[in-house]
Amino acid sequence: MIAYDIKFAREGHPEALRHICLLAAVLLERGDPLPEPLGTFIAEYLRNPIKPKPRERYRELVVRAELIGLSIMTITHDWGFRATRNIEATERASAASIVRQALKKGAGVSLGEKAINKIWETSHGARLARAGQGDFRRLRLKHPDKSLAETVLMIIKLKEQ
Repeated sequence: MIAYDIKFAREGHPEALRHICLLAAVLLERGDPLPEPLGTFIAEYLRNPIKPKPRERYRELVVRAELIGLSIMTITHDWGFRATRNIEATERASAASIVRQALKKGAGVSLGEKAINKIWETSHGARLARAGQGDFRRLRLKHPDKSLAETVLMIIKLKEQ
């Protein structure tokens, strides 16, 4: 989650900035060294403070990103699509392209496929895939009977809130 916090803090999301600064403060107070990405961000932030932007709330973006990752993971697992594709080189659908279409048609969310690919690369499902658990057999949802449609509906409901 630190990677998400740093990413959103760089973009000026107030909650992410606050969370990163509190985490750094606690580690420093305990005398622990800051992990490299956190230390680098804090040093940059102290030199050039980021002005918070009044945008979508940070938590909503994190939840949306995880739901997108979950949707891609579900499509990959249940229907055998590749998670992403080379957009310029192939017409074949990927899980990311399916999620992009579902978000646009179902929720009116216009995210490009490249943005969805980036979200996937930082998601929990992609980390599992890189760790050698890419078939997701050991990873089961709390409600394995839920379909992709229900997952996409969760995304739509999140957008409406």
